[in-house]
Amino acid sequence: MRFNLWEKIEEIRQKPEEARMRYVFFSLFVSMLFVFGIWMLSLEESVQNVKNAISKPSYDKLPSLPTEEKESLNTLLQKAIPINTDSPTDQSNYFQQAVEKEKQNAETKQQ
Repeated sequence: MRFNLWEKIEEIRQKPEEARMRYVFFSLFVSMLFVFGIWMLSLEESVQNVKNAISKPSYDKLPSLPTEEKESLNTLLQKAIPINTDSPTDQSNYFQQAVEKEKQNAETKQQ
């Protein structure tokens, strides 16, 4: 009653092609179940590693209100300089004129 692999292979070779194809598909199915099982085990381990690697952000460290160091939006809007639309300017030197005006404004503020 000893199982001999070579005898079983010879027995399968003697069977019709349809029976041999059933053995092939059954072997393929069992092999894929084995591979799928190993993949599921490694996937579970990978998911656990990712969960441990990702830390939840701590919102305690973030300030809930603006601090004194930073200006609020209202303060910035109040300090804003309106665009001067009274005198039309030449578009070719607009940037240069704007830079010169800013320099003049900065010099007057310093004095």
